[in-house]
Amino acid sequence: MASIHPFPGPGPRGAAASAPDPLSAQAAADVLAAQALADDAATLSAGHPVNRALSEGGAGMVPRVLHVDVRRRVATLACTPLQAQLQIPFGWHAIEDAQHLALFEPSRQVQIQVGLLSHDGRTPAAVLDALEIEVCGLCPAPDTLRLQHGTLHALALRGLLDDRIPLEQYHLLTPGPDAAMLTHTRVIATPQRGRDAADLAEALLASVVFGSRAEAPADATNETNPGLP
Repeated sequence: MASIHPFPGPGPRGAAASAPDPLSAQAAADVLAAQALADDAATLSAGHPVNRALSEGGAGMVPRVLHVDVRRRVATLACTPLQAQLQIPFGWHAIEDAQHLALFEPSRQVQIQVGLLSHDGRTPAAVLDALEIEVCGLCPAPDTLRLQHGTLHALALRGLLDDRIPLEQYHLLTPGPDAAMLTHTRVIATPQRGRDAADLAEALLASVVFGSRAEAPADATNETNPGLP
């Protein structure tokens, strides 16, 4: 399977990587299932200690769970900031506020944030230019690459440091719910987890369903929608 992860080895700053093939629906489903970290959806419970602490600290709320696929170990969430539904693997935490959905696994080696961004008439490339300037202004990155395939535009940065910890960062832009908006996905991962994190982000985006088609089914259940085991 092709990956948006563009770093097989050292490369020049600002290089352009070969465009990968977009994920098929089946490939995206396979990635989501493969990255499940648990056999149940306990990390998506509002009563989970981590989620409760984040909610009580003002970080946001656990999204509503619309459906649980125990066989594939994947849950479908109602994402208020995106006005959409999307799927995530079991074992990952999800917290949303008014603007973003944040996803992370227990080790915190991978963090994914998804939200909507107004392009204000700019092209996706121009939006990525601004994001690159913002990130590199805070922490210069020795390697930056751009990728584009169809409606997916991505910026990858390697060599970032956070308190001396090396990190990779990815910014993915895909269409939003209307012509004025883009979906902006930011991925932060350790180099060892970068490829899996990039694959997961692409699979998450492939699962997004905007608008009226994202309405919860009548039997949707969980704690924020009572009944999730």
